[in-house]
Amino acid sequence: ADRDPNAILNDFRDDECDHVLLMPCYDIVELEKKSPIEAQVFLVWYAALYPSKILDGTDWKMAAEEKFPKLSELPRHEQKRRAVDMLNEALNHAELMAHPETDMREVDRWR
Repeated sequence: ADRDPNAILNDFRDDECDHVLLMPCYDIVELEKKSPIEAQVFLVWYAALYPSKILDGTDWKMAAEEKFPKLSELPRHEQKRRAVDMLNEALNHAELMAHPETDMREVDRWR
């Protein structure tokens, strides 16, 4: 980017970001004991895409099966669209937004 802001990375797939984003989303939950709604949705979305990487019986895996059934079978653009739809739904869910494990510090920035 510092040499050519219009260059394209030909050997980069956007699904490679999924695994990189997992750790900060997981870490914030573990460190803070609450997390932004965006991280919560991402963790459930990730669990739906990569169920073999998530322990059976965890909240994320159970939520993934309910909220994103058969997500891994969909084309990538549809997988991402479903994540955005779920995020918008969550942002408008009063009970979820008021839950003590939902970190509200950054929500107004994104609305």
